[in-house]
Parts: sequence; structure tokens; C-alpha cells
Amino acid sequence: MKTILVARHTPVAERLHPTHLGGYYVLRSILTTIAVLLLGAVAQAADDVSEGEKLFVLRVKPLLAQKCLACHGDDPHELGGGLNMNNREALLVGGEEFGSKSIVVGKAQESWLYRAVTRKHAGYEMPPKEADGLTEQQQWWIRDWIDAGAPWPDPQRIAAIQESYAEGEQVSTSKALSAEWQERRYDPSKLWAYRPIKPQPVPPDRHPVDWFIERELEFRGITAAPDCESQKLVRRMSFGLTGLPPTPQQVDQFCAMYANNSESAVREFADQLMATAEYGEHFARQWLDVVRYADTAGFANDYCRPNAWRYRDYVVRAFNADKPFDQFVLEQIAGDELDAREPEHLIATGFLRMGPWEQTGMSVFKETRQQWLDDVTDTVGQAFLGHALQCAKCHDHKFDPVPTRDYYRIQAIFSTTQFAEREVPFLASENLAWFAESQRWVTAKIESYQQQELDLQKHIQAALQKESGGIKVGDNGLDPGDEASLARMRKNVSRHQLELRRTEPLALAVYTGNTIERKNVEGELPVPQDPWAQGELPDDSILAGGDVYSPVEAVEPGGLSVLASLGGMAESQFPGGQGKRRLAFAQWLIDRRNPLTARVLVNRVWAWHFGKGLAANPNNFGATGGDITHPVLLDNLAHWFMENGWSIKKLNALIVSSRAYRRATLTSSAAIDNRTMGEQWYAGFSPRRLTAEELRDAMLSASGELNREIGGIPARPDLNLEVAFQPRQIMGGTASVYEPDPLPAQRNRRSIYTERVRGLRDPFLETFNQPSSERSCELRETSIVAPQALTLFNSSEVHDRARALAVRLLTESEDQVACVEQAFRLTLSRLPNEIELQACMRHWNEATDEESAKSYAPQEFGHSIFRTVMAEKTGEPYSFEEKMPAYVDYRPDVQASDIDAQTRGLAQVCLILFNLNEFIYLD
Repeated sequence: MKTILVARHTPVAERLHPTHLGGYYVLRSILTTIAVLLLGAVAQAADDVSEGEKLFVLRVKPLLAQKCLACHGDDPHELGGGLNMNNREALLVGGEEFGSKSIVVGKAQESWLYRAVTRKHAGYEMPPKEADGLTEQQQWWIRDWIDAGAPWPDPQRIAAIQESYAEGEQVSTSKALSAEWQERRYDPSKLWAYRPIKPQPVPPDRHPVDWFIERELEFRGITAAPDCESQKLVRRMSFGLTGLPPTPQQVDQFCAMYANNSESAVREFADQLMATAEYGEHFARQWLDVVRYADTAGFANDYCRPNAWRYRDYVVRAFNADKPFDQFVLEQIAGDELDAREPEHLIATGFLRMGPWEQTGMSVFKETRQQWLDDVTDTVGQAFLGHALQCAKCHDHKFDPVPTRDYYRIQAIFSTTQFAEREVPFLASENLAWFAESQRWVTAKIESYQQQELDLQKHIQAALQKESGGIKVGDNGLDPGDEASLARMRKNVSRHQLELRRTEPLALAVYTGNTIERKNVEGELPVPQDPWAQGELPDDSILAGGDVYSPVEAVEPGGLSVLASLGGMAESQFPGGQGKRRLAFAQWLIDRRNPLTARVLVNRVWAWHFGKGLAANPNNFGATGGDITHPVLLDNLAHWFMENGWSIKKLNALIVSSRAYRRATLTSSAAIDNRTMGEQWYAGFSPRRLTAEELRDAMLSASGELNREIGGIPARPDLNLEVAFQPRQIMGGTASVYEPDPLPAQRNRRSIYTERVRGLRDPFLETFNQPSSERSCELRETSIVAPQALTLFNSSEVHDRARALAVRLLTESEDQVACVEQAFRLTLSRLPNEIELQACMRHWNEATDEESAKSYAPQEFGHSIFRTVMAEKTGEPYSFEEKMPAYVDYRPDVQASDIDAQTRGLAQVCLILFNLNEFIYLD
């Protein structure tokens, strides 16, 4: 039963006039009788509950709410596939695709709801995200419920069943806004994340990972797959630790060592890979997914963040240096409070500036400031605590022991954090290449706009002299197109002037001090000499409904209270006022008694290797997150991680040396149910598709075009021209056209270094599920859609790589067999078999004959573009010419006109290899 402790009050009887007491006692008697009758009815209703009803109330209904209703019921006007799952009647009617077959009462195997959640039918998997898929037990709940007749009790009966049969434990969570304490019930199986880490002993002759994995397989009667072939394992390890394919030399060396001693071969190759710069780039890219890295601010203006790249490169350096994760946390949360004299610490605080944010003269500072506080609170919760804290912004969390008070206590940690562009000298380890080229292009862009503005002003003056009477628009001599162009030019000049700061020794950073109201935060934001002399010290309060104008109760900075009640930590008490709040919070995060931080990181790294976490959702360890399969293993790894100096390299070495990581994939001939169960419990390795960045980088690596420079200002690669030249509306006009860097060496860098513009996505990377930078991404999605096949076979990006690979192959050898064999080695890390070799040779010769009859003209790149857009004020179209200085010295990648028919024919073979599943997937 729920227990509610209410502040003591005077009994009603003591406050009534004596003449009213008789009526009072009669009324109390009547109400008591009614209450007894109602309780009796509830008890009787709960006595004849069927197993199907219990299953629905306790398991299926919460499951539908968690996994389905976001698309199939929360918004009745937007129902995925027309299917409403809010009630039984709507569910029986079904959706657009399967109608009444969505649920066939009493027949789960014929019901498309059950088929969809078991993911047995390609194209109809539900939920769509693989990481959100139902566990086998959850699938059985759906099956058994349908077989039991799909009962759906009314709300009163549901409440009665919950009262009688719900299991759980009470956890004191919150002092609510009414000043009453309340205790709420939570499923004890969902509270594992808050309890102290308790490792279990592992036999000294057993691997710390495999001991737990194999016990679980044995318990469930699942036979594990054998070890992976060395050729597949070398590719898996290379992509898993560097995000790039192995070289042919690495493949030969590893396979020879593996045949001699597999254990030592894996350990040595892992160490070799983690000693490369590419290792840090790969793991940094995955961390940047979590923190939502971008080079622009998003929203209506999408202003450039000229020095964000220095935070990106800090993360690369941190992983390459194997910076202990506890130190990594300290520096990102509170580097300036830790030691403001250390440049690396100041650069690290760029973490707090990564989210989308905008403050303009048209926005209310108090509101946008609160938006940032909400954003950073939630992101910190997901990244380090495995909790989406924003669910507790307006009310106590409905499913987790996170009260609203805790949300605002954590938010108070950041209320004295202010934005700054801090002067930080460039480090010797930072890459300052391409600075001159960047400045040259930006300056040329600004000068072209300024010249166009001068020309327009002359036009205006001429119009004024010609006109003797009224002027068209506001008596200023401009027609609608002129006025819009003038605004557009001035806006883009100011935007490009920000980009000039990209090469200055500044860091996107923060400082601690009073909040100073600002009308605009783009441009210079120095740290005040006395950060407490101006502005106001924020009042930290709970906000009713999350409304910044409705503070209701003061709070002090603090952490999650549940970690004191369940986790064995002392109650968090952080400094307020002018104290170093973020430093105290960061030290609380990395306290070894904190059960969340190490667990979250270990689970995140595990997910990066296996495509799924031991706890299914790396950003959500709460009740709405996916189930945890191996809680004891996660505890042991978290404890091991802290004991080994919070070293991510050591953790990687431990994981990849395990049999679980080295297993072959389960054969496609196995029953689907068995494969699904086997992959869930790590009986075999789950194949995964290369991420968007890995795919692009792998093609550049194979073709020999990849520039492996580390760090530096963002690269601007070639984009699909339709996307690049499409007008992009911003506040006050149209943004400048996208222009790539002029030289291949600038453009063809690793994808982590390409410019991330929030308002202009790279269509190639987006097609292959690169996430947006708006929200923290815990795991990459892997969709399979038609545009991916079309992109791989038809896009200029892939054709450029295929031609470059063909040029490389014929440069290295004129022997056709050797060329085809090397093509396989560079793309698939193996030699072709005889059938494949002959097929490729035949296709090459046929394609050469076909290409001999064709001729190609070099692609022309203009230095300007004519564009037509709508004027912001009038809504009328107007046209203008925009200069594109990047194309003045532009050198394209290998074009068809640059090579002969034989090379173009070989390029067709290379194109086929880039389209193979074996290239795109890790097996």
C-alpha cells in the first residue's frame, strides 16, 4: 500500500462549533460505511482475477506504455500506421497494414503484434530501433496475453489488481512541493543501478568476462559459437579499436600470429591498434555522439562556433593518452574550477557548451538561459549517470526514484556557470595546419559581400536621384529584392566574421560567477576581471511546471538522493553561493562509492564493441530503459575498471581478449529464435553495419586518399551539389552557399574532422544513420532503407572513391590478377576465391569495352551561383548572384575524364566491392 505522511493538522471535530457536532458525526459514519463497502468491492474484484488480467496489468500494460504508445497512442492525430494501442477496441480494429489481424484473440502466432515484437518479419520489426527491441521474456508476455484472450480490464479493476498483486519495495524519494513527504513504489528489479557495486570472485584461471557469460549460457542450455576466423577477427578488431580497416600487412601479420598463439595474437594486435592515433579518433567520435558535438549553435541563426574544434581535439588527445576516466570527468565538468591555469582544463569545459543554444536581441535572456540549464542538466545525467533527468523537471519522475527536488539540486550546480571565449594559447600538440587557407577563403567571402553591398548602394543612390516622387519601400530607395539582399549580405558578413576567429587562440569555455544578462552571446565573451562584481547570484529554486517565472521553493546544490538511501553514499552536500559547485559535483561523480558513473561508462564501452549494452540503454539505467542481461558481470567490470585506474585502454584490451568478443557469428541456417536468443546472451557475435563515418573513412582508406592528419580546424568535404547549393533560410535572410575546401588533402580527412553544421546535414552520412547533434546519442541506429543502396551505387561520393581505388591499384601493379586480388585485400581484408576472381576479371574486361566507346568532359565548377529565394519581409521571390571563392582554386578528386577506359572499367569492379555486404558489415 502507498504510504503518505501528511503534516499534522487539527482534527475537524475540534474546529467545529458544538451545535454542528451531531451532523458531523452522522456524516462521518456515512462516509466510513461507504469506504468500507468500496474497499470490500475492490477486494472481491481482486479475488476473481484471471491470469491473463494479471499479466496485462502487471506486465503488458506497462510494456505497451514504455515501448509502443509514443507512436501508437500518445497523439491520436499522429498514429504510426494508423494503429491505436490505447485501448482494446482500437487494437482489435488494427491499423492500415494488417487491420483486424493485428491481434487475433486467443491466437498469438497469427497476430501481427506478436510477430512484429519477435522481429521475425523483415520490414515489420517493432519497436523499429533494434536497441529498443523486446527481450524474449517480454515477447512471451505479449504471446501469453493474446493467447489468454487479450483481456483489458477497466480502470477500476486495473487499480484493484495493482493494489492486490503488484510487487515492489518502497523508496523514499521526495519532499514534494506541498511540503509533504511521500513514499512511492518501484519494481525492485529496476533498482539495481542505485545499489553499491558488489563484485563476485572469478576463478584465477578464468577470463573475467567469459566466466559470467559462459555460466549464463550453460544455465540456459545455449551452445556458444566457435571462435571467429582470424581474417574476420582482424577486421572486427581493427574497426572496433580504430574505426578503420586493417592494412593487408596487418592482416598477414595477425593471421600468422593467430595460427601460432591466438591469445597472444589478440593481445598484441589490440595493443598495436591502441597505440595508433586512429584509436583516439575513433573513440572520440563515439564520445562526441554522447555530448552532441557540433561546430554551429543551431536554431534560427545556426551561428558558427569557431573554436569548438579545440574541444573535439581535446577528446581525441584524452583517449590517445588513456587519460583516466575519472580525470576526464573532472576536466569536462569543472576544469576551470580545478585549475584555470592549465590550458587543457579550460578547453575541456567545452563539454558544457556543446548543446544547441541561441541568444539574440529578439529572445528573452531569462528564458534562453533556463533552456541551457535544462539542457546541460539532462545531458550530464545521461552521459555520466545513465539517467534522462529532464523527466523530473515538472514532477517527480514517474518510474525512477528521482524527485523534482533532485533535478533542481543538480541544476543548481550549473546556475553560476557562465559562457566565455577564454584566451588559451595553442598547445604544441594542436594542429595549426590549414589556418592560412581558411582565413583566405573567409576573407574572400566577406570581401565579395562587401563589394556587392557597395554596388547595391550605388544602385540605390542612382534610384534616389532618378526618382522625383515617392520611393517604393519605406522611402529608402530599395525595391523588395534590394532590401532583402542588403539584409542578407550584412547578416552573412557578420556570420563569416565569426569564422575568422577560428584560428585565434580561444577556447569555447565557461567560468563561475554571477549571471549577467546579455542580448547576444555570439562573438567576444571575455571572463570579467571580477566575476562576482556585476550581475546577480542566481536564486536556486524548484520551478513549478518547469516555468522559469514560477519559483516555488529554494534548493541547495546536490546530487541524486537515492544514492544515499540505496547506494551507500553519504548525503551529497555541495557548496552554494560563490563556491566551486561543479568541482564538488564532479568529485561526487567519480567517488568510488558512486554506483552509477563506472557502471555507465563500462556499459557504454561494452555497447561500442558489441552494438548493445549489458544494460540495453547506455543513457538510461532507469525503469524505462531496456533490461540488463548480466548485472553481475557489469558490477565486476565496473569494479575492475576502477581498480585498474579508470583506464579505458585496459578495459578495451580486456573486452576484446574475451571469447565472447572473439566468437563467430551464429549461422544463418540456425532457427531465428535460437539466433536471437544466442545473440542476446552472447553465444555468438552480432554482425553490425559500419557507422556512416566508418563507411566513408574505409572507402577513403582503401582508395589511398585518406589524409590521416590529427586534429585541426574543421574540414569541408564535398557534398551532394543539390544539397550544397539549396538555399538555407536563417533569421534575417539566406545563409551562404556551402563551399567545400579547394584541395583534396583538406577535404578527404577522417569524418570526425568534417564540419558539423546543425542546419545542414551531410546527406551521405545522414543516410547511414549519423545522428543529429540536437540530443545525446547513446547508440547508433541501423536502419535498412532503399536510399542507402541507391547512395552506395549512384552517389558521386562512392564513384569518386571507386575511381581513386582503381588508379591506386593500376599504379601499384599492371597485372590484372594482382589488381583484383589487391582490391579484395584493401576492401574485404582477404583474397578472392577462384570464382570471384574470374567474375571480377570478366566484368572488368566487359566494362573496359563499354567504357572505350564513351568520352567524358571534365566537370566545370563555376565561381558564382545565381539563387532565387523568398524575401523575409514580403514573401516575394528575388534572385541574386553569390560568389564562391572556394571554387577559384578548386581541385576535384579523380574524374572520369582523367582516366582511360581500362581504369574506368576497373573502377566498376571497385564500385561493386564497395556495395558488398561483406564490406559494409562486420561479421
